[in-house]
This record gives sequence, C-alpha cells and structure tokens, in this order.
Amino acid sequence: MILSDSIVALSSGRLPAGIAVIRISGPKTRFVVETIAGSVVKERRAVYR
Repeated sequence: MILSDSIVALSSGRLPAGIAVIRISGPKTRFVVETIAGSVVKERRAVYR
C-alpha cells in the first residue's frame, strides 16, 4: 500500500443489516463521499436529509 492510497471499507456487522457503516480515509475522501452521498456537509454540523 502506498501512503497516498485512499481506503474504503465496510465496517458494520454481518450482512444483511439495516444500517451500514463505511470507513473512508485518504486523500480522495471527499471525492468518495460526494460519489456515494451526492454532497458533503460542513464539518461539525448535524443535518437531517
């Protein structure tokens, strides 16, 4: 693994599950979140969509 790699991993329990937790880290985190969720909210803000 190169230090500039981005990592996306499912970190919730066994499937099938009602909720999934996705762990994302690396330089392309914003791109991955925007691809999955469509937008990124401001840091440290709670939102209801």
